[in-house]
Amino acid sequence: MAVKLDSKARLKRTRADRLSVELSKNLKGPKFRRLIKVKSEKYFCVQGVLPINSGESFSSDIKIRIFSNWRDSPPTVICEEPWVRRHIDWHVYRTGELCWVLPKQWKDAVSSFERRIPTLSLCESSAFFLLRNVEYLLKCHRIGYEKGEESWNPEWSEFLHDKEGVEQYLRELEQIQIGEAKVIEDANGKN
Repeated sequence: MAVKLDSKARLKRTRADRLSVELSKNLKGPKFRRLIKVKSEKYFCVQGVLPINSGESFSSDIKIRIFSNWRDSPPTVICEEPWVRRHIDWHVYRTGELCWVLPKQWKDAVSSFERRIPTLSLCESSAFFLLRNVEYLLKCHRIGYEKGEESWNPEWSEFLHDKEGVEQYLRELEQIQIGEAKVIEDANGKN
């Protein structure tokens, strides 16, 4: 007997599916996209090759797991390339899961996209944001690997981890808002 999803659950699943389609469009090589059920949890899994441009072009196999609550919680991205350092200071967990965005940063970005654009574009913008961040992180890993760097280069932008990272992100947001307010104030004063 099939379980009937209510309309809200179907909408969440449809949007997760749309995001998986947008992500899949941007990956190369052999790829797959499917709905997976593990225990009581369902998610879309997209796997493929992410092209990365950093002076010399290279690519990376990645897996992305998209859950129905993807607008509130960032999709999981896993990379098992041998040149990716599995260390929290390199923003990668032992499992190969990338720490590519702060959950608060993801939620704010998706909310911002959602306020300004229709659902299809929401998925396109969210996919672009995700892949851009993952590409940057993997580019840093590849450069570090090629240069034999033992630790994360302080010149590479990053957020700290956990609570400290959220606090850092909020401080940066506040500085941006102060800067925007100053620009508006200056523009209004010149009129």
